[in-house]
Amino acid sequence: MKNFPSKPGRAVFLVFLFCYIFWGIYTELRFIEIKPLPQWLHEDFSYYENALKLAREDKNFYADRSIGTGFLYPPPALIIIELFAQIPSIARVSLFTTLNITLLLLMIYFTAKKYGYSIEDTWWWYILGVGFAPFLELLHIGQINMITLFAVSMMFIYEKSKPEISGLWLSLGVITKVTPLIFTIYLLAIRNFKAIISLGIGVILFGVLAAIRYGWEPLLQYPAVFRWLTSVFPMGDNSQSLMAKLFALGWISRESAPAWQQVLSGYLLLIIAISSALTIVNKTREPLFLILSLGVLFSQNVLWYHHYVFILLPLFVWMAWSRLHPLVVFWCLLGLSIIQLDRHGLTHGLLILVFGHASILAILLLQSIKAYPALKQMRIIPLH
Repeated sequence: MKNFPSKPGRAVFLVFLFCYIFWGIYTELRFIEIKPLPQWLHEDFSYYENALKLAREDKNFYADRSIGTGFLYPPPALIIIELFAQIPSIARVSLFTTLNITLLLLMIYFTAKKYGYSIEDTWWWYILGVGFAPFLELLHIGQINMITLFAVSMMFIYEKSKPEISGLWLSLGVITKVTPLIFTIYLLAIRNFKAIISLGIGVILFGVLAAIRYGWEPLLQYPAVFRWLTSVFPMGDNSQSLMAKLFALGWISRESAPAWQQVLSGYLLLIIAISSALTIVNKTREPLFLILSLGVLFSQNVLWYHHYVFILLPLFVWMAWSRLHPLVVFWCLLGLSIIQLDRHGLTHGLLILVFGHASILAILLLQSIKAYPALKQMRIIPLH
């Protein structure tokens, strides 16, 4: 369905977009009250620079493992940081901000193009992306999440036409934020072994480059850092994880959080396993990609508001794959609106998690319904 919104609903939709932008700016302004500008501008990038400084001095930049100030990314991520750290601060902020906005716009453009949509068809996607409060926060604190997200989007865009390039892009995502490694499941399910091999080569090359530049020791230290990162549970008001929200409600204790996290991980792994099997039956790739994208986001034990920028790609893919089906578009717009509003109001983040997990179950249900005739024919489902 092209030409969304239809002419009769265009005025209402424009009002919605105005409110959406207003909500995004309002949420960011609330954040600016907490982290005033310009003194807190690119706060996170300054922590990356501290780690880079230690790396250049052959010191252990993983000594600080505190959530917030510590550098907890793989060592090759410093290569990207170093490219920008050479630039004077004012110019660097401008360049890094421009890069993030450009990557977002390109991600939207290539995703729409993959499904045959032009800018005229999806002009409102660009407004949804640029006006998204987590993206505004990302620009504020100088995060590298947009680089990771763009790399994953390029993996998805090129996995059919140029699998080797697809795998290399995914390797960029992995060396900036390990969790994109979960998309190896997607590549296995669609039997894209060329991309998997290319992914492995890319990770090795980035690792060698990092070792040449910063030594082998950080690469040997990082597995312990990553294990530690998966075992911590920030429980403050700023944390967006499910465990933090359940703790705030008094439904779980701090001590029981690791056990409940294992339950959550097991539940999502089961869904991913079912979705992977249904992908082979249906020969339809998108549902598994959507479930993996949403699952890895909403299962994290360390989840901050700016991390919700990772929801943009799966929601745009979902809308495009559905041919802009009104119900899917409405649901995605509802979810984005909830994220805009729910940081400081409504349920302070719990409703965002409800939307995320409801979306995962809805996609799995639709995938199962599509697979039903094939499973029945294969006699996996009993005949009546």
